[in-house]
Amino acid sequence: MSEEKELRLAMLGMIEGNGHPYSWSAIVNGYDPAEMEMCPYAGILGPHHVRVNCLAPGGFFNHQPEPFLTRYNEHTMLGRMADERDLGGAVIFLPSGASKYITGANLPVDGGYPAK
Repeated sequence: MSEEKELRLAMLGMIEGNGHPYSWSAIVNGYDPAEMEMCPYAGILGPHHVRVNCLAPGGFFNHQPEPFLTRYNEHTMLGRMADERDLGGAVIFLPSGASKYITGANLPVDGGYPAK
């Protein structure tokens, strides 16, 4: 197969107020504005070798009050908030060749927040 040029588009999502990333919201509620905006782009742009994905980071530590940190940390599988190093791997992964067959995806980077 010949190597074709490819464009990669990434969007940054977020965890909703109820603590679930957008992908969870789409499953539970049947729709989500961010994913509904992203998915058509993946379908429209995919045939033109453009991959469209979204990162959904969890909460980042920024010296929040201790009661908040305690409650938040109790709700993550990893027991902590993210720091400045935690999102980098996903940011490098999605536009890399290692994810060349991934499009229309929402990648949560949230320490397992909705899983607990």
